[in-house]
Amino acid sequence: MRSMILGLALISQISMAANLEDVIYKTDGSVLRGTLVEQDFTNGTYKIQLSGGSVFNVTKDQIEKITKEAPFNKSHQAASAININVENNPSINQAPVIEQQPVIEQQATMDTYAGIEPQKSEFENVFYVALLAHTVTMPSEYQGYSYWDNEEYEDKHQYSGLKLSYQRNHSEHIAAHYSIQSAELDSIDTVDSEDRIVHTQSEVNDIDYLGLSASVLASTNLHQGWQFFAGLGIFNDRYTFDNFTDDVTGASIDLGMGYSWQTIQVSLNANAKFSEEYADDVSASNVALAVGFNY
Repeated sequence: MRSMILGLALISQISMAANLEDVIYKTDGSVLRGTLVEQDFTNGTYKIQLSGGSVFNVTKDQIEKITKEAPFNKSHQAASAININVENNPSINQAPVIEQQPVIEQQATMDTYAGIEPQKSEFENVFYVALLAHTVTMPSEYQGYSYWDNEEYEDKHQYSGLKLSYQRNHSEHIAAHYSIQSAELDSIDTVDSEDRIVHTQSEVNDIDYLGLSASVLASTNLHQGWQFFAGLGIFNDRYTFDNFTDDVTGASIDLGMGYSWQTIQVSLNANAKFSEEYADDVSASNVALAVGFNY
């Protein structure tokens, strides 16, 4: 009976030894698990075959210790095999790191950093609505306050009304401007040689004014921002009193300034009229304060 127990114990130890695997602990901290297939004590080298089939040569100075241990489970073995192959097989290279593409900033932000101002909005068309002051100046029959007053006076016929205009911008600096004006006579101011008002007549005849004009403008800027402009044009003015009409046609000079935002703009325009159809010492002019709508 005792010999049978010893036999069973021996068989058990042999079976356990058959299930053990060789383990080499290397000085660099890595571990190789498998079966030693060759031991060269003369040259101090060992060959170990891993469970995956790979064979590694290890020199004695690379070995910390060699043991026999129970194998890990299959999943652990697989992970261990993968780690060993990657760490020890010189033919396996890690994949190169793929650099991320640089983030492309918005153009407006790049222009700002570069010191470049954003491009101004361009407007091809502008529609204006304006308050109009139309003035006709002629010699006055006013005699002053005494017989010894030799001052020469002028009468300024003051009209007020509205002006509608359309402007076509052909470039940043050149535009065509078309307008229609309508006003009524409000008062007649008598002024002296120094343009001081000495008399005002508020009860005046009902005289209507209708004007048409077309001009070409040259401007420092017809886009966003400040605008300073001058122009030359032609006009036709009609004055109506009861059943009487008087038409005057001639040339005009425009001067003005304004400021434009993206959708609207404001401007102040002065216009001087010249015509051979005016009587001697008679002149006319317009001043308009306008609000424009860009589109």
